[in-house]
Amino acid sequence: MTQEFHISVTPVGQNDYLVRTEQVAPGVPLAEELVTWPVADWLTAAGHLMNDPLKSVLQGDPFASGGRASDIARNSVNLVALGQQFYNALFQGTLRDSWITAQGIAQNHQQVLRLRLGLKDTRLARLPWEVMHAGDRPLATGPYVAFSRFQSGILGASRLRSPNIPSPQQADSVKVLMIIASPTDQVRLDLLKHEAIKLQAELHRQILRPVEIGNHIPEIELTLLDQPGREELTQALEQGRYHVLHYSGHSNLGPNGGEIYLVSRRTGLTETLSGDDLAGLLVNNNIQMAVFNSCLGAYTATSNASEDTGERNLAESLIKRGLRSVLAMSERIPDEVAVTLTQLFYRNLSQGYPVDLCVSRVRQGLISAYGSHQTYWALPILYLQPEFDGLLSQEISLSESPELLNQYNSPLTATASSMYSAAVADHTEMPLPIEEMIPSGLAGDSSDLDWLGEDTWGDLVDEIEYDDPSYAEDSALVSDLFRQLDNQQITTGQSSMDADLMPPIRDNSLENSQVSGEMASQDEEAGLWGEDPDKITQRVGNLERNWQNSPVAPPPVPAKPRITRYRLRPIVGIVGMGAIATLIALYWWQNRPRPTLPEIPTISVPNQPIRKEPIIDLGTAATGIVTATATEKLSQGDLQSGLKAVEELLNRGALPQAEAALNLIPQNQTGDPVVNFLKGRLAWQFIQTGNNKYSVDDTRRYWENAAKGKPESLLYNNALGFAYYTEGNLIRANDSWFKALNLAIKQQNATSTSAGAKKAAVSEDGLTSYAGLALGLYKSALAQPENKQTQYINEAIKLRQMVMINDPVDFQVNKLTKNWLWTEKAIGDWRSLLQEKSDEQ
Repeated sequence: MTQEFHISVTPVGQNDYLVRTEQVAPGVPLAEELVTWPVADWLTAAGHLMNDPLKSVLQGDPFASGGRASDIARNSVNLVALGQQFYNALFQGTLRDSWITAQGIAQNHQQVLRLRLGLKDTRLARLPWEVMHAGDRPLATGPYVAFSRFQSGILGASRLRSPNIPSPQQADSVKVLMIIASPTDQVRLDLLKHEAIKLQAELHRQILRPVEIGNHIPEIELTLLDQPGREELTQALEQGRYHVLHYSGHSNLGPNGGEIYLVSRRTGLTETLSGDDLAGLLVNNNIQMAVFNSCLGAYTATSNASEDTGERNLAESLIKRGLRSVLAMSERIPDEVAVTLTQLFYRNLSQGYPVDLCVSRVRQGLISAYGSHQTYWALPILYLQPEFDGLLSQEISLSESPELLNQYNSPLTATASSMYSAAVADHTEMPLPIEEMIPSGLAGDSSDLDWLGEDTWGDLVDEIEYDDPSYAEDSALVSDLFRQLDNQQITTGQSSMDADLMPPIRDNSLENSQVSGEMASQDEEAGLWGEDPDKITQRVGNLERNWQNSPVAPPPVPAKPRITRYRLRPIVGIVGMGAIATLIALYWWQNRPRPTLPEIPTISVPNQPIRKEPIIDLGTAATGIVTATATEKLSQGDLQSGLKAVEELLNRGALPQAEAALNLIPQNQTGDPVVNFLKGRLAWQFIQTGNNKYSVDDTRRYWENAAKGKPESLLYNNALGFAYYTEGNLIRANDSWFKALNLAIKQQNATSTSAGAKKAAVSEDGLTSYAGLALGLYKSALAQPENKQTQYINEAIKLRQMVMINDPVDFQVNKLTKNWLWTEKAIGDWRSLLQEKSDEQ
């Protein structure tokens, strides 16, 4: 399950913007702020930080990093500082309170919080919002927040399909059409085919991994389209019924929604396809997502801000046309990084994650591989339509796969680092073996092997002869193998199998470990291109030569000579084969190695969204924290603590937050007197702000129920008297205030008795009863005969004087305007009463 938090930013002046929440979860208050941002300065700073280093040198940029340690450190610090500026500028005032509340509710419900940012200004869209930092933590890389953009003000295309439009098959798979295009008249991209081969190998390993019962994990079906033209691409999309289009090649900005470069079958030269034409092609064929692993597919911060060329990008064009999701690169991306990004993205997608959470995990993987000082992790720009949940297959079920959200499994009091480590540790079936994806100089040993897959033990079973006549001898063989394994477990006590039965878990070199995991699948995939693996590119030549030097062969079997001496009948052979396979599988399960976790940089997380404070001072805490406390306590059934927080929100005038919290109270607790009183107070305060959502009748009914449930409450009777007074029912108002006054006198006498002879002071609620009764008598005098009017007014003046003698400050008119209980009408009548003079004076 996920929780939505959508923000739109609309320009209202040169540097003035209206920031507001568009969609939030129940219990999260809506918010809006009018802000002023130094966008031009931000663009200048972002242009220096995000620019290609080589391009910066050619442009004579004095800030270009030369690769020195000092330059790298400065770039990292500046990137964090810029990210903090973005975060603090976006989340300020009521937006900050709303965001903190959303984080608290998401944590309480163990949900991923989806932050979606909609930008209506091109200058804002060019800024790298993906580098936002909450403190020193990149917001878009953590397991708790999934960040994406949406095109604000654009309506998504209808997902209703007519019978004439083909749709992807409703199956538990995600079909991907991968296009690689490198025209001969463009800069050569050496690693395109290597990217496809690595992706094939990655998806092959995911297929071999077991899936727990009850989890709906999609299978990725990959189709490769090599060097297509416009006609070939159109035909493939119309016939394949794909979910995802993945393009690897050259792309650029353009006046018609950007452009991608395909390959003419006749000449081998560039054949351009505009973004607008591509958008129509994808939408008409119900493609759900487009991935552009190419340059300049989205808005870029490094373009010249002073030039308005009218050029647009691919992401903008496709999203405006209604495509549900687009992932594109904002700047130039190195070939090696592009290969790593592809492998990480589809690895996470094959585990059932929604695409926005996949991209968050990809960013963290890029940081692990290349360091946070490199901006590679901020290059991917993800757009999602606001209504799209990010799931490409209907069979994917987050609610039925608790591991997918296991980053919340640790207690609320856990620290940020422990929660993050737990999130990584629980995914032992899907580590981040970055060493498999990046050049050998950047990685260590690989630990991702094919455990007891068909390539490992299948050949061992094939050695059994099916026409051997002796069943007893075969049984003896199986028994002997059992004894060998038992003896091995007792004598060694190690977690790995004997070398004769199983290949070693970890080789000494990266190349060898990669060969053992990907040898068979890559050899087959290289054949798709009609060429030998060692001829693909010079960059991957070493890897392909290792395939040639390491032929595929089954591991040696110690009992093989004995097996070949016997010839079993077919049924006996099958029994022996099943016994051996079952034995080896059981032994491996009991002694399987525990994979080591990849070294991922420690990411600190703000204390408020993930740590439960033991004691919160509601009187001094920020409104957002008070709101989060109220919603959390009330949703958990802690009525007393939750209502205290609601009362504090009402004291501050935070009415929407208080209303959202009160709506979380379970039905079986709505009859509580305190609940009724606070609901009545909420309606009362809304009325005084001019909001017509509630009426005085609503308030009065709530307070009647509260006074009925707790008749000894001085506050409830006073409040009910003011409700009657506002309705013009002076008899009932005076009756309520008389009851309240009687309670106040009893409390005063009880306090005096316990304190000794000294008479106790009248409480503030008691003085309110006197003041209310004075108002009631004063207004009632107008309906009395002339001879009784003076008597009523004199009694009212006596009560007024008693109030002013006991508290000459708080019952002045200027003070009463700040008292939530006193309406403008009541204050006006009190002002008139203060001006009255007694006839006895």
